[in-house]
Amino acid sequence: MAREPSMQATRACALALCCALACATPSAWAGGAGGGGANGSTGGGGGGGQGGGRGGNGGNHIPGDAGTGGTAGLPGQGGRGDSNSHGHPGVPGSLDGGAGGVANVVPEPPHAAGGTSSAGADGHTVAVGRPGNGGGGGGGGADRTEDCALAHGAPTQGHAGGAGGQVLTDGSGGGGGGGGAGLHIRANGTVCATSAQLTDTFMGGQGGWGGRGMQGNGGGGGGGGAGLYLAADGARIALNTWISGGTGGVGGQGDSESGDGGQGGTGIFVRGNGNAIAVHNTVSAGFGGYGGDAPSGGRAGVHGLSGAAADIGGTGNMLVLASAGVRLQGGDTLLAGGNTLRGNGSVWTLRLDAGATVAPGLATSVGGIDVLGTLHMPGGIFAARIDATAHLSDRLAVTGPAEITGAHLQMNRLAGTPAAGQVYTLLQAQGGITGAFTLELAPGTLPPGTQARLVHLADRVNLEIVAAGPAPPGPGGVAPVPTLSSWGLAGLGMLLAGSALLLRRYRTGRNCRNVPPASPCT
Repeated sequence: MAREPSMQATRACALALCCALACATPSAWAGGAGGGGANGSTGGGGGGGQGGGRGGNGGNHIPGDAGTGGTAGLPGQGGRGDSNSHGHPGVPGSLDGGAGGVANVVPEPPHAAGGTSSAGADGHTVAVGRPGNGGGGGGGGADRTEDCALAHGAPTQGHAGGAGGQVLTDGSGGGGGGGGAGLHIRANGTVCATSAQLTDTFMGGQGGWGGRGMQGNGGGGGGGGAGLYLAADGARIALNTWISGGTGGVGGQGDSESGDGGQGGTGIFVRGNGNAIAVHNTVSAGFGGYGGDAPSGGRAGVHGLSGAAADIGGTGNMLVLASAGVRLQGGDTLLAGGNTLRGNGSVWTLRLDAGATVAPGLATSVGGIDVLGTLHMPGGIFAARIDATAHLSDRLAVTGPAEITGAHLQMNRLAGTPAAGQVYTLLQAQGGITGAFTLELAPGTLPPGTQARLVHLADRVNLEIVAAGPAPPGPGGVAPVPTLSSWGLAGLGMLLAGSALLLRRYRTGRNCRNVPPASPCT
């Protein structure tokens, strides 16, 4: 049965430079640590998950990055219980959970250390608070593994963030630590495939709970970790297992204001370049954590947002939906410019930055992507192809509205010869369409004598193949005057001469009607 490699084995691999994943220079990889709590006006913000959601706001809407490592993907110790302190950084490249934060008391207690390959330690709890005093933030949870084949028969989950420290009297709770990623790939050129067993899952770690604040505010819940965190270049990954972001941590209770829940983790989080990820199963966003209750009639915390199903940053990355049954669900699919979503399957809301591409179908066949929400692609690219033999084309089917202002439609021919009279529906949006595509035809898409016409209707965009019309007007809007060759001029002269002779005979015959034969006729 596969198991996680020891730290000694990892170090030996790095020294020998011979491990299968080509170990790279270590980088920070664990969930963010929660912020420290303070007095009645400041609850610590939750730490961001590794490649996942940001931590929930502490009481009084203190942002999730108020404490140490509160942004996604930064490991570290929990923040001190002081609104002005940023805590201490974690150890780069460590699989260890972050240490817990401490309260701002004298003498300062030691940080609760995070264990090797473990959840983040809990923040320090304070018995009696004072101004500027609160519970320590929870440490960030460690990522679980770099081994694609580790999961066999049970979920493989990133470690949870530590809970924010509590304050038992007169103070605010610390923020929960962020969860670690389930599978973290950071070695350039990695080639691997996950198991195809139905019970196998890679999941992000759960965000830590926010700490309780007595006569103060609750800490924010930590963000959930990513199911897959890809920080390499040129990797080739086949995801046969279910991938899911971790759940955001629950906000801590506060007598004044309770902390918000942490955001759910991202299913697939990519920040490298030139990678290809083929998805053969379901990818889910993590659920947001619950907001803290309001036990004394104060403000209840807000439920955390769900994470993204996929967040593809960097450039030159391709995310492939390998079959029609593949789903990216529970949250948005986000593509930065220079990246591509290809294949067949379904996503929830699809958001493309300018220069990002959606290309339904696979290399040898046209296909379709269903968007079960909103399509948002101003300045994006829709790459579609025609199969004229089957009279089919690539398509996008959207259940909600589609925003395509400034987007480009790049058309090409996959098979057959398009003919005048054919109509292809490329985009259909039940919620209506805003904006219009700019059509770009690849050379050789249409045969001579035909041309393409793009028709934008209220709920669809059609490509019509029509017969080529007359030459367009010349400069200034004036149609060019046709010219004749010497043979054409000679033929025109003969035609005019013959017409004159016929006209003369017609007139002569008319004037001589009913005239006696001996009479002259003009």
